[in-house]
Amino acid sequence: MSTKPNQPKAPKVWIENGDKLLKLVEVGYESGNVSEGKLKKLKQLLKKLKVLSKETKISLSKVSVKSIKRLEEQGQLPLGESLIHELNELRFGSIGKYWKKFGNQVSGSKYTHNFYPLKLNIEQRKSLETACLFYLNQYEKHICKAYRYEHGQELQVEEIKKWLISDDLTSRGREKHKFDSQLAYILQYAMENEIAAKEMSVERKTKREHKK
Repeated sequence: MSTKPNQPKAPKVWIENGDKLLKLVEVGYESGNVSEGKLKKLKQLLKKLKVLSKETKISLSKVSVKSIKRLEEQGQLPLGESLIHELNELRFGSIGKYWKKFGNQVSGSKYTHNFYPLKLNIEQRKSLETACLFYLNQYEKHICKAYRYEHGQELQVEEIKKWLISDDLTSRGREKHKFDSQLAYILQYAMENEIAAKEMSVERKTKREHKK
C-alpha cells in the first residue's frame, strides 16, 4: 500500500469519512490557508456524493481507485466515479495540506479498537490528571486550536475539566478511561511545544532561589 501523503482515497473512504476532511478544510479556511472557492468546491462534491442512492453508494464502495483512474483515462466515468475523481483531484491544491491529516483520521477511526486505556494506580492517575488540568488551564486556547486542526473537531474542554476535578476516581466506574486519548493529546502537545521543559526549568530555578 502506498504511503505517499497525497495518495487518492477510495470511494468507501469518501462515503464514510468525507466530512472529516471538510472539518479540516473549514479550519484551514478560517486560518486563511484555503480559499473560499476550494471550500465551496469540496462542500458541493460531498453534497452530491451524499445524495446518491443507497444502492449506488454500495456499488461505488466496491470500486477501486485504479478502476476509477482507468475509466477516467477512457473518458467513461459514471456520476459516482466522477465525483470521487474530482474529490481526489483536490489533493493537488491548497487542500492538499490537510490530506495527510485526513488519512490519519480515517486510519484512527478504523483501528480504534486497537487502543487500550492507560493502566495506572490511583496516585499515578492523579498525578497525570493534575498535569493535564494544569496544562489545559494554562494553554487552553493553543491546545484547542491544535486539537481542532489535527482532529477536525472541538476538544470537549468544559466536560474534560469537570471530569478531571473529580477527587473520587473510583466513582467513575466504566467511565474512568473516558478521556484517555484527549489527556494523551494534551500531554503530547505540551511536550512537543516544550511547555513541560520550560515549566520544569522555572520550577528548578525557583527551588534553587528558595534554598539560598
